[in-house]
Amino acid sequence: MNKFLPLLFLAGLLSGCVYFNTVYNAKTAYDSGVESYHQEERQGRDISNQTKDQFRRAVEKGKKILTEYSDSKYVDDAYLLIGKSYFYLDQAGLARNYLSDLISNYPNSPYREEARLYLGKAYLPLEENPLARHEFEYLINNSKNHSLRAQAYMALADLEKSDGTSSAMLDNVQSAIEIADDNEVKADAAWRTGQWALEHKEFGEAEKFFQEAARFTRKPDYDRRIQVQLVRIWRLQERYELANDKIQAMLAEEEYSDQYAELEIQRGLVYEARDDTSKAADTYRYVVSEYPRTSAAAAGYYYLAELAYERMDFDEAKKNYDKVSVAFSKSEYTDDTSKKIGIIGNLQKYRNSKNSLRQALIDAYTTEHMPEPDSVETAANTDTADSTQELSAKEQMKQALLENDQAEEDTTSEQQYTFQEVYPWVLEQDSLDTRNEYAQAMYNLAELFILDIKRFERGLTLTDSVLTLATSDELKAQSRLLQAHTYEAFLDNPSKAAKIIEEVRGKYPESEALHLYDTRDQLTQKKEEPSTPSPEYIALAKKYSRADSLLADDQVTKAQDIFRQIYRDYTNSEFGPKSLYALGWMYENKLMQIDSAIAKYEEFQARYPDHKITSSASSRLQDLRSIKSALTAKPEDQDTAAQSMAPAEPDTSTQAFEQPVEDDPPETDFPTP
Repeated sequence: MNKFLPLLFLAGLLSGCVYFNTVYNAKTAYDSGVESYHQEERQGRDISNQTKDQFRRAVEKGKKILTEYSDSKYVDDAYLLIGKSYFYLDQAGLARNYLSDLISNYPNSPYREEARLYLGKAYLPLEENPLARHEFEYLINNSKNHSLRAQAYMALADLEKSDGTSSAMLDNVQSAIEIADDNEVKADAAWRTGQWALEHKEFGEAEKFFQEAARFTRKPDYDRRIQVQLVRIWRLQERYELANDKIQAMLAEEEYSDQYAELEIQRGLVYEARDDTSKAADTYRYVVSEYPRTSAAAAGYYYLAELAYERMDFDEAKKNYDKVSVAFSKSEYTDDTSKKIGIIGNLQKYRNSKNSLRQALIDAYTTEHMPEPDSVETAANTDTADSTQELSAKEQMKQALLENDQAEEDTTSEQQYTFQEVYPWVLEQDSLDTRNEYAQAMYNLAELFILDIKRFERGLTLTDSVLTLATSDELKAQSRLLQAHTYEAFLDNPSKAAKIIEEVRGKYPESEALHLYDTRDQLTQKKEEPSTPSPEYIALAKKYSRADSLLADDQVTKAQDIFRQIYRDYTNSEFGPKSLYALGWMYENKLMQIDSAIAKYEEFQARYPDHKITSSASSRLQDLRSIKSALTAKPEDQDTAAQSMAPAEPDTSTQAFEQPVEDDPPETDFPTP
């Protein structure tokens, strides 16, 4: 018996264990990341660094399989794992590359259909909706896996939702519910549709879908979330007694402890609806104090900010809005929070402008009314014994008063005026530029209060002040038209609005503001049909998609011909820049022609300096120039250059698209792998 056989067997066994552990650890890290990701998503929080680390670990282990165990049966599994991990890391371009490689290079892999689902999802942030739709529809029409087909229907529903096609969205959701053989998939479809209906204030539909989700799910935590949504719907339907009774019952049950924070928020909103803002504020403060890292805390800060905003305590409002914006940037309140922070910023800017101009008017009045110089200076300059003694005595008296804290101001300082005292003089100064600037600042504030803060009485008062102060006919016309818009759009008084507009036509017939008002009015009445893409645009989009598909199938020469034609004939179209970038990308990654790739990226940089993917072209150009410099270095310099340019991992076809995990390059919207 060969004495080395046991050692060889042991080495093979250990190698197999290491290999198995790599696969196991990659999948474990990915599953852990997905679980954390969805939990943070439900809480309205950004993906945490810990969750990102799980996906990065899955990528690292997956790449180890590709490099060290490239002949194993788990290579296609590794491609899928890496692609999905990049998708959850919001690196859609890298996700697309790995998923496309799996689909193209492993035609018999059992993971191809799941790869197509995630490839479609990766196309969406790359703004390649037609390609995403193609993947989803392929699965719907060809897959025999009911769960994947249902997920494809839901992904297509999300696409329709983003396009604003609600009827098609609902049809796809219903198809997902009907076709899914997994009740949890059905529940998820019903839940998401209920959320959509709730966002669109279709409360009856929302209630129906949430109850359907409750019927399908067998997960207690999911059911509890559904019950909270039903409470929210009843509150929005003004069924306060029903909502409040349900809240009290759920708060009394320990099994709802993970929903307590959200239930408290709903209770606070019921208080608000009943005009008990003090109890509402106390409830929100309790939530942000006791549940600081939950989505309910985002709601608590938001509603505290709304209460302060409503009473025009803008400093307090901004403080709470900022907490939402910084700590809960993915919450449902983020968009409105950003808008309100912008309004408050403009308010402060306009107020500061008004105050500085007011002071400028006071200063102008002070300068004009400054008393003539008297003989004090002459007396002070008279070098006599008497004047010296007098000055010394005054200084001693002043020091004594200061020490005894009996004088709070210097009686010799200039007189200070209030704007109320200056106001009549300002009205007499028709030629004073600052007066019109002050009136403009008042108009800006009026517009802000009317259009953004929705305090119409305050805004109308400010416009009256503008009409009094302004010497510009154009500014007066703008103010009167703003008043007309307020009465027509917000105060339900169209007759008064019409009367004001007629007055503007009589007093300021040449006003540019009046001309713009009439133009907008004509456009509103015209009610043109929404524009649709031209046949030429559709044909060009199909041609571009065809080239992309050819490249995905590794038919580089045919794809290259089409991209060249698009760039030559439609240079300034939407697809011109993408086609030029595609040519550079192919020279770099498919044809390995560095000089040609550099030329194309340079051409892109010169022709499209402001395009959204110019930064990516510039980055690739810089890298390629560095590589070329290293390759053409003198022999004695090549070792140093090679060390500085050496990739973190072996240069295989699967790694040509990226840097190491810790330093991924900026992504582009170029859709091909």
